[in-house]
Amino acid sequence: MEQFIRDYGVFALLLWAMFENDVVFVMAGVAFELGLVQPVSAGAAVLCGSMIHDFVWYGVGRHRSDWIRGTDAYRSVGPHIERWVRKFGVWELFVCRFVYGTRYPSFLFWGVQKLPIWKFSAVNLGGLVVWCAILSSLGYFLGDGAKAVIHQVKTAQSYLVGAVVLVLLAVALRKYVFRKRGAANPVVDSERKQEEPAGKSEA
Repeated sequence: MEQFIRDYGVFALLLWAMFENDVVFVMAGVAFELGLVQPVSAGAAVLCGSMIHDFVWYGVGRHRSDWIRGTDAYRSVGPHIERWVRKFGVWELFVCRFVYGTRYPSFLFWGVQKLPIWKFSAVNLGGLVVWCAILSSLGYFLGDGAKAVIHQVKTAQSYLVGAVVLVLLAVALRKYVFRKRGAANPVVDSERKQEEPAGKSEA
């Protein structure tokens, strides 16, 4: 990625930020420390790219709100986001920037809630500016050390994602097996349903 920034400068940062919001901030600080970019142009590039990235999630929530409300994932995560919203109001959108795992669900949530675009932009930009300043400063002062930390974090994230995928596969396999068993024994299931009312009436 460092070579990519050397070749394309702030355009590389802009493009990168459209897909990822954390590491690119650190690398912007590293690139400035190496003299590859100017701080103002680098900051503007990563902020613009990040806003585009976040608007995509917000737009999906806004334009697919009915479908998203009906998904199991939303019914599971939605109540947690709502608790944060009751506590912080619209500033939950600012706070979620600093809490791992809540950012994308929050963008979708506020899209589903049809939060005005100007308000989403203002609050989200405030969180982005603060987060960008923190991570870019770390990249600037740590230099090459920041790149080593990024590599270690990415490796840990890969293991974590792998573990989550395995758990989800195990749950899906378990549901599939139970469905197969139920389909293979319809007579037993119907007998159980018929016995239940009889047992209740005797009681």
